[in-house]
Amino acid sequence: MINDNTLAANVRDKNCEESLTQLIDRHTPLCYNILQKFYPLLHKNGYNKEDIFNDKDFLIYKSAITFKSKKKTKYSTWLGNYTRYHCLNLLNARKNQNFISIEEPSVKEIMETEASEEKGTKTKNTKEYLSHILD
Repeated sequence: MINDNTLAANVRDKNCEESLTQLIDRHTPLCYNILQKFYPLLHKNGYNKEDIFNDKDFLIYKSAITFKSKKKTKYSTWLGNYTRYHCLNLLNARKNQNFISIEEPSVKEIMETEASEEKGTKTKNTKEYLSHILD
């Protein structure tokens, strides 16, 4: 049986599909376990369950490509850390986005001001435009 470090090196150096398949077979449970731990936070931040768990094979591939055997770590440790950082990066990406609700008082005020100043289709278009932007 070929060890994980060799399989990762084969994926990185030779683009070996068989080695990648073996890594996926061996480390899917580890990857799912870590993704499952981060899922509640990711879901709370608007990520879809399928999108999170469908990244598993890609994460195993990317961790094999970036694995450095000279660091004297096991591939499974590298994969675990790579997966954790992937989840943390997803959370940080959403953290930097500001979401505004259509129920926000300042947004309601803008919409009401527009409604009182202008009647007809222009007001309707403004409301639709604001709703579209906020969605």
